[in-house]
Amino acid sequence: MFVYKYLEKFKGVTSIKDIDTKDLNEHILSLDSLKEKCVKGDYYNALSALIKKENPSFNELDNIHKIFHYTIDEKINELNNSKYYINSEKLIDLIENYIELNNEDFFSNTIKKVVLLSSLRAWIESKIYSLISNEEVKSEFINCYTFNEKINIIFEKNGNLKVKLSKKLSRKYLMSKKVFLNHSVHYNSTVIPLQYPLSVSIDDINNDIQDLKEYFKNLQSL
Repeated sequence: MFVYKYLEKFKGVTSIKDIDTKDLNEHILSLDSLKEKCVKGDYYNALSALIKKENPSFNELDNIHKIFHYTIDEKINELNNSKYYINSEKLIDLIENYIELNNEDFFSNTIKKVVLLSSLRAWIESKIYSLISNEEVKSEFINCYTFNEKINIIFEKNGNLKVKLSKKLSRKYLMSKKVFLNHSVHYNSTVIPLQYPLSVSIDDINNDIQDLKEYFKNLQSL
């Protein structure tokens, strides 16, 4: 029988802890194993949506991938809320009402990392949207369903703004978060499932979310 351990960094202190695999039916490195250990609620429902989205037989018409983007599409949100009990607004609220994570057990830590990282994309897109004053641009922005497409609505490739927005809004800064965002919602794109959230510490999560929130708070105050 294998003994699993994991590294965690919390408040500047790195520790090695055992992973309790007792009564676990799924492989330890899977969204299904996290779901087994998760209590019912928004985190559980977000994991269910991620599992469905990562399924190879996933039907594009199901619109579930749009949960992880900011769309303000009432029909999409109603559909996803009724089928999966989660929508983009609930994910955004997880970041908006975010309280710094504490160090718990492996599964509790990883569940929160996965869901919070997956929620950040919709939250960032919602913050960019709130900065746009031109209604035509807002409509164009909201109808794009990838982060890249949305960024290209407001920025030239050289980083210059296409629309009237705060010059403090930086394409370079936003695109620096692209890998960070991609690996958090595309788990089948990595050789090891959950590779990215497993490599990110609680300190990293707390610092990155705080940095992003401070960045957009400063933009809105200009």
